[in-house]
Amino acid sequence: MKAALLEDFNKIVVKEIPTRRPVDNLVLLRVRMCGICLTDYKAYKGYRKNVFFPSVLGHEFAGIVETACDNVRFFKPGDEVVASPVSNCGVCRDCRSGFAQYCKFGAVIGGDGMENFLNGAFAEYTLVPESSLYQKPPNVSWEAAALTEPLAGAYKGLIEYSQLKIGEDLVIIGAGSMGLLASMIAQKGGAATVIMIDVDDWRLEFSKKCGATHQINSTKENPRKAVYDIIPDGPDLVWASSRRPIGFRTLQKRNQNQRVRSYH
Repeated sequence: MKAALLEDFNKIVVKEIPTRRPVDNLVLLRVRMCGICLTDYKAYKGYRKNVFFPSVLGHEFAGIVETACDNVRFFKPGDEVVASPVSNCGVCRDCRSGFAQYCKFGAVIGGDGMENFLNGAFAEYTLVPESSLYQKPPNVSWEAAALTEPLAGAYKGLIEYSQLKIGEDLVIIGAGSMGLLASMIAQKGGAATVIMIDVDDWRLEFSKKCGATHQINSTKENPRKAVYDIIPDGPDLVWASSRRPIGFRTLQKRNQNQRVRSYH
């Protein structure tokens, strides 16, 4: 099969490599779509820890089951599926406590976060544990299916961790992929106001299609003043899609009895 092989830092080569046969509980997946994540770029540039040479990156993917072992119970050849990049044992202390991402017996497929690494989906085929697969609804496109993993991350940050509630006012700093996905979730989650702050007019314009009600270019106006012009009492929640948000602490409720929650 053809694969984009990471052979060294700053060196990815498309070449033919053997297609491995599935064993145990593994499924051979024919990749239909795979997203590119910042962690893939970090692996390429040498900023990531769990990088091995040669390896295949890519952890935001969906595809069609090509073959499956006899031990696989719930999927068969031809099934259209979405894959989670995290595989875990399901029975250790961390898994049973709801922290499967810390499973010492688990592995990450093409991504970051675990010591054990399995080749990812920058290839025609990839091996995936059955426990990491989900049936893809027929009405979901392959492009949308591949975005399931980052969408889940945005949902976790905005709904599960930050606990966005219906009618709340939200500020999102950064109209990148995660910020735009968070904006879509906020709209569906019932946010009253969704203010997007960025430095790129094209991204800000695109955020209108993703549910943002207001757009602020922080290179052209004072973002704090602009936010309070829109919502005089300030935001209920500030969500920063960057690891180094600018002006993060300046956006606070004027009523000090109300606490601004944050997640980034």
